Amino acid sequence: MTDYEVALEFAQPVGSLPEPPKFGTKPVQAHPLNEAGRHVVSQYPNLSKHQHYSEKSTADKIVRILNAQIFAGGLKRSGGGKINRRLITTELGLHNTVYRRYRQIIEDYENEVGGKESVAETKIPAMRRWLEQQMDRGTLLIRDGKVSRNQLFDEFDFVKTSTVLIRYPRVAELVQEFDKRVVETHYQPKEIGEKLRKLRELLEEPPVGKDGQTIDRTALATLLDLPPRGISTRPYIEFITIADEKLRDRLKNDPLLAFVGGRVFKFHSMVEQGWSHSFASRFKASFERLYRKMLISTES
Repeated sequence: MTDYEVALEFAQPVGSLPEPPKFGTKPVQAHPLNEAGRHVVSQYPNLSKHQHYSEKSTADKIVRILNAQIFAGGLKRSGGGKINRRLITTELGLHNTVYRRYRQIIEDYENEVGGKESVAETKIPAMRRWLEQQMDRGTLLIRDGKVSRNQLFDEFDFVKTSTVLIRYPRVAELVQEFDKRVVETHYQPKEIGEKLRKLRELLEEPPVGKDGQTIDRTALATLLDLPPRGISTRPYIEFITIADEKLRDRLKNDPLLAFVGGRVFKFHSMVEQGWSHSFASRFKASFERLYRKMLISTES
């Protein structure tokens, strides 16, 4: 075997050699990752190759910015859904010609995380955290038994139209998930929960309308500090409807209760004081007639 053949036997083709380190990366002398870096590597293992550039190098600074964005809730995108290059070049003071050397880093992040994600959809992780926090605090507003779209859209700068959920199906899926959670957990905002507690107390002896047959909703709204129409919406109307039915039953079944002029008058004490039940019942009927006449005369 000639010297040339021996050389061929042991020579390794250039194409089979490992890719040389880029931008001064030193995996052998790897510095420990911060919390954001560990999070990114756990979620996107293929990005580990970008985690060990020389500290304070341009490549290291770019990676730290991207990691921090992901850890905070999502990569910051441009209108087309790609990572916003301008934010990075502006923060680091990079000229476009210098940036081009490092564009592979950003392209790798786009490919791993999702390069075509819309600006709206990048907000989904932050939206999920916000929705969970609001439910835990009792400050998530509810509209017609569902998550308040207005509150959510205000928080994340969406246009207040239903087309948002049509244009962004993943956002719609998230909202529907929390709509379902609201129903399954019987969630109510703390403020509404407190008003419901007070409403239950008021309905034990409710203000009654002039017809003497139904609960005075306007009076209830005032007592609960609600707008007049608010008392006729869920969840309040559900409790009032049930109480109206109970009121009618009481009127039918209790001859010693009088409901006139928006007030409830009880005549049970007459029986307790020794008067006969029939006399107390007749007295109650006479009282109702006289009271209604008095009301009519004062109104005229």
